[in-house]
Amino acid sequence: MTSMFFMAEFELFESEGTVLALPFGLEGGTEAPTTEEAAAMAADWLRGEVEHWLMTGTRLPSPPLGNVPLRGGRVCIVGVSCSLEAIDTMT
Repeated sequence: MTSMFFMAEFELFESEGTVLALPFGLEGGTEAPTTEEAAAMAADWLRGEVEHWLMTGTRLPSPPLGNVPLRGGRVCIVGVSCSLEAIDTMT
C-alpha cells in the first residue's frame, strides 16, 4: 500500500481551563492547554486512529466535512498522511 491522505474536521473549544479537540463523525478526541497545541494533538490523534485502522484492516470511515461548531468553538480541518509501511513495528 502506498501512502494515503486522510482528513477530518475537529471542533476546538475551551472547557475547564483546557482546549478540547473533538472530531466530527468519529469517536474520541484529545485536549491540550492551548488552541495551537490542541490542533497539533488532533493531528497526532488522527494519525493514530488511521494507523490503527490500517493495521487492523478496518474500512476507513468518511467523516463529514463542512461542519458548524456545536459547542461554541472553532472548526479546524486536520489532514494526515499515513501508510502501513511507515508504522513502527517491533519483533
